[in-house]
Amino acid sequence: MITIINTIRETYADDINALFADSAFSTGINISAMEERGIEFLSPLSEVKCENNPALRADPTVPVAGEDVKRLPINPQSKRFDRSAFVYDAEADQFHCPAGKTLSRGGTETRQTAGGPVLHVIYFGDACEGCDLAPQCRKNPESERGRKVTRDEHEEARERHRDRMNKPESAERYKQRQHFGEMPFAVMKVCYDMRRFLLRGLAGVQAEWQWCCTAFNLKKLMNLIAASRAKQCKMAKNEI
Repeated sequence: MITIINTIRETYADDINALFADSAFSTGINISAMEERGIEFLSPLSEVKCENNPALRADPTVPVAGEDVKRLPINPQSKRFDRSAFVYDAEADQFHCPAGKTLSRGGTETRQTAGGPVLHVIYFGDACEGCDLAPQCRKNPESERGRKVTRDEHEEARERHRDRMNKPESAERYKQRQHFGEMPFAVMKVCYDMRRFLLRGLAGVQAEWQWCCTAFNLKKLMNLIAASRAKQCKMAKNEI
């Protein structure tokens, strides 16, 4: 995404003020980069959704109520408690699990991502042994090492982005993407069967893409002309 923005700036000598994208682009690196450049970035976070998450309780040192445990967010891959079921305490630099126990800082690791390296801080559970929630929290409840949770260097930017996306005005503005961003590609896929490129090489792909864009623009122009003529005919009939 950052490469695309740089290319637009170099090609058209113009800056981007706002960018709307799907959840695949709401990575920590992209969110931080948009903040640094002062670009309004609207993109849903790719995370487990949980309405009224019971983990966000007034006192995270107190266990989640028994009747609310089943409402805690579950990671679709691991089938265990999602990271959002753990509450971070910035002052103490530790997490609190649904049982009210702590996860302390255990080290750091750098992970390579499509956008570049990202530093992760690792936290491990301090007292996971014998916990009643272990089967819902860890793949191996009998493991000596406690539950592992990570927090990367872009987490604060991600939290600000989450707050921004939760605002009603952001949701309303994001609806524009459904028309401007999705409609042209939907027409190209369905009407023109443009689901993959048939030619190899950059030159061939560029030529094929330009033909498809030309066809789309001509179709749109024809529709506008037809609508204009229909309006003129209607006005002429009313005058008669």
